[in-house]
Amino acid sequence: MNELTINKRCGKLKDLCFKMPNISYCHRYSTFTNITYIMKSITLVISTLITFIVLFSLATSCVKNTPTIPTQLSDTKTNCDSIHIRLDGNNTFYENNPTYQNIENNAILWQFATYSEANIDSAVFHSGTVILEVSPTLFSFLLIRDGKILSEKYYNGSNPSHSNNVHSASKCIISALIGIAIDKGYINGINQKILEFFPDYIPNEALKEDITIEHLLNMTSGFTWEEDYTEYFIENEEDWVKAILDLPMDSAPGTVFNYSTGNIHLLSAILQKATGISNCDFIYSNLMSYLGVVIEHWGRDPQGYFSGGYNFYITPRELAKFGLLYLNNGLSNSRQIIPQNWVNTSLSQQINVDSKYDYSYCWWATNILGHDVYKAWGYGGQYICLIPNLDIVIVSTANTSGVYNQLDIDNFIEQYVIPAIQ
Repeated sequence: MNELTINKRCGKLKDLCFKMPNISYCHRYSTFTNITYIMKSITLVISTLITFIVLFSLATSCVKNTPTIPTQLSDTKTNCDSIHIRLDGNNTFYENNPTYQNIENNAILWQFATYSEANIDSAVFHSGTVILEVSPTLFSFLLIRDGKILSEKYYNGSNPSHSNNVHSASKCIISALIGIAIDKGYINGINQKILEFFPDYIPNEALKEDITIEHLLNMTSGFTWEEDYTEYFIENEEDWVKAILDLPMDSAPGTVFNYSTGNIHLLSAILQKATGISNCDFIYSNLMSYLGVVIEHWGRDPQGYFSGGYNFYITPRELAKFGLLYLNNGLSNSRQIIPQNWVNTSLSQQINVDSKYDYSYCWWATNILGHDVYKAWGYGGQYICLIPNLDIVIVSTANTSGVYNQLDIDNFIEQYVIPAIQ
């Protein structure tokens, strides 16, 4: 190796960095040059490390922190054989909506934050609370951001341990169970025909043979149904599921949106037939046990099928846990409870309802001040509202044991929630 070659190597930083075994050989010919480039090399390494650390910090700060869902496996064992027993002893389609008592400590593991910590203008938000305070039927209102409770208020004698009928807000829970059942292979998929689950049923119209799981989820089954009217005819029948299947067809499946609790009750029956166990057992094994949720009461029809999207009693904080689960893409403490693709499809806009709302897998979708809002919406003002890009969950429940005054949740979000985000 000649001197020219050596000097060329000593004059190239990248060669020096990768050819450190030659350092003593270079030193004999150019000590000063060698030391200079060693110092430059060390400086470059340090600079590179600092740059990497800075970039890594910036990158991690851009990653959304997934809020932790407060969970604790309950010591209370729910008796799925008695959870359906009604206090009034009746067997009507809808119940008289009493209040049950949750004996669990729902405050355990919940995190709380101040408005300033969550970048919320408290003055703007509190200017709307007078609407909540004067409502004669409102039971609760919870505002949660980044998984932490910012505001939790109870009204008209209610408290955190009160468990009330969340009505159709529970349709989203039935939807989640269907997604889980598909993921576990109990149901082939959303395009499976529903009559496959009722092999003994002989349809009285050919159109019924085309109804799929997805048609029930999206309220496009085609069955003739008038909400809050048809149910009172169904309850007089011996077999509610058969009575729903016997309803005349009003449109071809998949063509017309028509909101129907009957559709979701059919899904409840399908779920039980598909899994071979009661929906109470299935929901605890695959959903509620992971969230630390105890259902106080869940109605059943005369054939033993649990109510599909009605007569379902849990606390506001337990509703909030379910909302957070969807906001977290179905994840709870690193466990995928609900398939992420099911959550993504649910929080989309599949079926146009009117100029304000779309509908997808039992979730109502709208846009308020440029923000997509998804709602589980129950009779009388039972809500789970998700605003994903603001990391917000809102829960509201109300008394429906008598005349009710439903909170206009969309207006409240538009006037007092979104404007309060700083």
